[in-house]
Amino acid sequence: MSSQANQPSLYERLGGIYSIATVVDDFIDRVMTDPRLNANPAVNEAHHKVPP
Repeated sequence: MSSQANQPSLYERLGGIYSIATVVDDFIDRVMTDPRLNANPAVNEAHHKVPP
């Protein structure tokens, strides 16, 4: 048996769904308001297609 089998998965080490969702939500909020990314017309258009 490898030592890797005794270690928790990456998902578990990151804290599960709620911890991961919190980080992703924060990341998306930052991306949606970043003027450098919104300067790209394709990115700006995509933002308007996604509900807030």
